[in-house]
Amino acid sequence: NLLHYSGGFFGFLIFILDIFAIYEVFKSERTSAGKLLWTLLIFFFPVFGLIFY
Repeated sequence: NLLHYSGGFFGFLIFILDIFAIYEVFKSERTSAGKLLWTLLIFFFPVFGLIFY
């Protein structure tokens, strides 16, 4: 069933994009507090964190 597997695929895609976004946050010139806040936002709100970032 395609719908059953598509949720897993999109979940995995969001996970990969979250990892990439967190990596980019840590590479950035932001302060430590800014990095922590962005990382927490992306971790707790994966889809919206990516959109806002």
